[in-house]
Amino acid sequence: MSRIPETQRQTGQASEPHVVETAEGVTFSLLMAAYGAAEHIGPAIQSVLNQTLADWELIVVDDHSPDGLGECVAPFRTDPRIGYVRLATNGGPSVARNVAAAMARGQYFVIFDADDLLEPTFLERTLRALDGGADLVATCAVRFYEDGVARIQANDPPPLDTSDRERAFLQILRGPFFYNGLTFRRAAFEDSGGFNESLGAAEDLDLWLRVAAGGCLVRTIHEPIYRYRVQGASLSRGGDEQTAAFAANELRVLKSLARTIPMTYDRHKALSEHARRPRSSLHLARARLALRDRDRVVLRREALRLIRVRPSARAATMAIGSYLPPFAIDTIEKVYLTLKARRQRF
Repeated sequence: MSRIPETQRQTGQASEPHVVETAEGVTFSLLMAAYGAAEHIGPAIQSVLNQTLADWELIVVDDHSPDGLGECVAPFRTDPRIGYVRLATNGGPSVARNVAAAMARGQYFVIFDADDLLEPTFLERTLRALDGGADLVATCAVRFYEDGVARIQANDPPPLDTSDRERAFLQILRGPFFYNGLTFRRAAFEDSGGFNESLGAAEDLDLWLRVAAGGCLVRTIHEPIYRYRVQGASLSRGGDEQTAAFAANELRVLKSLARTIPMTYDRHKALSEHARRPRSSLHLARARLALRDRDRVVLRREALRLIRVRPSARAATMAIGSYLPPFAIDTIEKVYLTLKARRQRF
């Protein structure tokens, strides 16, 4: 039986993990951190069972989910390839994934969220890329929405120039990159130290950049073999708070990377270009929150910062709106939300 790793013990006494005792390893270990995903975890697990390649194990780490998630996993545990453990306290996705990694036996680690889906050929296609010598593989994802309007949007990662590792690394630094379905060679994951447990968001990006910075060969698959679920509250206050938190963590990741890797002019330029996007997202999200709170001081400050980072008509409108009376701000907000809803619908 796989042991409970140190990172798991730090979160409290966990349930005894259900992992099959096998002397030999497997090709793929799918690491699934699960919290609040009882509604979606069944289809996610089923998409693993539907894989054309059967040489895998799935390790589900229940991050002390309050929604009866374990009961939803139970029917699948008759398959000896599926392991499950529940943490005694909520530690966050980085802790849960590190727990799963410490229990894993696979040559390759797949980061798979509990509310996403894999196309049946995901593992088969990924293995082909890894057999070509890659240490890290990322896939194109189809994003699907479930907020009452059916929309499917394909996000195609930009092709990486893998003929030269430094050029590929600069491209990764520059971003943007849709890092869905990340699959790591086990040694690359372990050499990187795993997920940074101090990050509440952008932990995938942090690991992706650290592995790439170590000189590992990175490849992308330009087929939509991963289905990424977008939860429906994109227009809500919660959505803006999540955007601001993610952007703040992304900037923290970039600053940390800049301090730890040898810096050249090209690397500095690429990082600066990358940083403009989360900085813009951070100021825009904070401006939206201030707009909803009718806080004209914060709205003006964040709108002016947004104009400095990325000038746009939207930022200018928010800055002007911060000088207007409350009823005018109400009108601006209604128009903005209406236009955004229409844009997301099509």
